[in-house]
Amino acid sequence: MKNTKSHDFFRYLAPIYDTVARIASFGRYDSMRRSLVAQAGINSGDRILDLATGTGYLSEILDGCEIVGADISLHMVNQARKKTDAAFVLSDAHALPFASDSFDATVCSFALHEMGDPKIVISEMFRVVKPGGTVAVMDVVLQSKATKKMLLFVYHVFVEMLTANYMHSDDLMDSFKNADEVMCTASMVGLIAQISGKKK
Repeated sequence: MKNTKSHDFFRYLAPIYDTVARIASFGRYDSMRRSLVAQAGINSGDRILDLATGTGYLSEILDGCEIVGADISLHMVNQARKKTDAAFVLSDAHALPFASDSFDATVCSFALHEMGDPKIVISEMFRVVKPGGTVAVMDVVLQSKATKKMLLFVYHVFVEMLTANYMHSDDLMDSFKNADEVMCTASMVGLIAQISGKKK
């Protein structure tokens, strides 16, 4: 669990996370999470792993699915339990306690930047999803242009409070190089990448 850097902070963030997220996304919080679920191609009845489930902000919109929410923070999970009757597991995302090929899809939203090694986390997501199942992630990504670097700096300081470990979208895409039907979309002037792919 030491690979996830700031989980102690979540005890303070958990009660206000959804409010902070709505402010930080300039009102696009709901549309972005629904966009990720749509990109994952999730259907009613699917067994879904909501990795780094946080306050359950993805789980609560996965109607008709069998949901397992995994998170390292008990404080976040306790908030999620107020919203959804999903099953919850306390777990380090780098070593998931699930059998291989056991989910129809895995999703992870705005959490990879808190991981010690996001590529290992994505590898674990692919391990536990069934062949043909989808892995979908969404996160803030590093920027190359000066103006967008400044926007990211402002976001980083005032929203993430210098705890984050962002990656370039190309580096995230590299984790999907062996997947089929890989798709990458951007939002919020390119600050956020949404990447999905199907396990071969």
